[in-house]
Amino acid sequence: MEVNKRVSHKIVEMPEFSIVLTADDLKKIIVDRVKVELGYDIKGSDISFKTDWKFKNDEWGDNKRIVTCFDGVKILVKEVE
Repeated sequence: MEVNKRVSHKIVEMPEFSIVLTADDLKKIIVDRVKVELGYDIKGSDISFKTDWKFKNDEWGDNKRIVTCFDGVKILVKEVE
């Protein structure tokens, strides 16, 4: 019996998908989910996105830049009587 080992290289192409959502798309998704999950009827204008910022340094600490970070969503819910 003879066992041979060989290395083969294959190039596999796979499609890559990405989804880009705007703020209005996110608001629509949030409005739909809040209605289904919590039963509140809200509008897109009741939703605000909270952001924060911080200084980001390079690996040597020489170059600083400001980076904005997503910090959550605030939803104004009115009490239903």
